[in-house]
Amino acid sequence: MAPSQDLVATLGTLATLPAELRRLVLVAAFGERILHLDLRLSRPRRADCLDLLTRYAKNEHGLGSAPLGECAFPDYAAPPAWRWYGCVCHRLISLSTYIYPHFDECLRGRANCEDWSWECRIGVMGWLLACRQAYAEGIDVLYLTNTFFLESTALFDALFCPAPRRTTQQLLLPQRLASITSLELRWELLLWGQITHQRGNPWTSDPLTPLFADKGRAQLAAYLYYLGEAFPNLQTLVLAFTDSLYHDAQVRPVWALEEIDRFLLRPIADAVARLQHPQRQHVVVELPSNIFDDLNGASTLKGSPSLGLEVEKRGLQWPSAPGKTNWLRYPLSRATVHSAGVEGGPVEATAGSRADQGRFYYIKKALESKLTWDLGGRTGQYHENPRYGCGFVM
Repeated sequence: MAPSQDLVATLGTLATLPAELRRLVLVAAFGERILHLDLRLSRPRRADCLDLLTRYAKNEHGLGSAPLGECAFPDYAAPPAWRWYGCVCHRLISLSTYIYPHFDECLRGRANCEDWSWECRIGVMGWLLACRQAYAEGIDVLYLTNTFFLESTALFDALFCPAPRRTTQQLLLPQRLASITSLELRWELLLWGQITHQRGNPWTSDPLTPLFADKGRAQLAAYLYYLGEAFPNLQTLVLAFTDSLYHDAQVRPVWALEEIDRFLLRPIADAVARLQHPQRQHVVVELPSNIFDDLNGASTLKGSPSLGLEVEKRGLQWPSAPGKTNWLRYPLSRATVHSAGVEGGPVEATAGSRADQGRFYYIKKALESKLTWDLGGRTGQYHENPRYGCGFVM
């Protein structure tokens, strides 16, 4: 059937293409990439710094619009306001190499923008506002074909919650969440110890509130419990935890493996088992080095416990790094909730069900932790002192 004259006038030559070809064009323009979606309280820029912003922002990812970038120049005299931010992720160096989320600094204005032909901005609004048909076709490509990277605590709290509250807040329509099939989540949660000093970027953000383990554990439990409900069609998932995860200098992670399993690893297995669709690839969890190294058996302390996780040699994600490194497999048979398959949905079980036999998620090392232990079990703290340089204090 020939397109209407109004549609041709609005969309031009694209309106004359078959729907399949038009979708391919939209995917090439707006799809099959990683998109940052962010919501946070931020302050307006200082009016007296606009010249500086123009001068320095050209070297930043997002051209100075990144919410945590060094060119933000916030006006602390003005009240903060909620701000949405979205951009194309430029942490990847090439289309052929996947780099895991712990390397990502797009929201901080640092990325490999010069290696990309795509701009930092998504640039989809013009098409979505063209007409109703353009919106219907474009919104489908936008949410269905892209991977979404989320790291905003405000967004997590609004999405990973009971359905009535999630529907009332309506930050994203339920049908949009249902369209998302691929996620990268970076969680800044503290599960062990406490952080009471000021954190964050001192040039751009207000001092952040302290982190405490009780709150972090409650948040993680809620996020994991509602993950499959908020994103019912999720098929690819990467979870990255920041260095704040373990900050107890009195107890080395190797002596807290039972708690790490109970409060972190097993709840993740429960969440993966509850996902309603088979995963295109195994779920990957990135942990800071102080936890991963002790899980991996790097500790040489006599009598140290072990969770007995299977080790697999896998290639590094950073293209310039040769060789392979250890990844750990956490079996879903250890979960307290097991999947009976897509048709049956999740079922309760006290032992590994047949559906979970042979299923697992990967655990890999991410950031090098600032809180470390030497071979003798002594703790050390990595400091970045602008006067004396960087180093470990034992």
